[in-house]
Amino acid sequence: MLEALLLMFFLPLESLGNMKSFRILWIWFYISMGYRAY
Repeated sequence: MLEALLLMFFLPLESLGNMKSFRILWIWFYISMGYRAY
């Protein structure tokens, strides 16, 4: 559910072609994977 909200939030930023927002998306992705691991 959290991943879906993050995708809905970051997809518009990614469509703008902003590399910084895309990097933030990967940071949130790694954080969510870290929480899933624990």
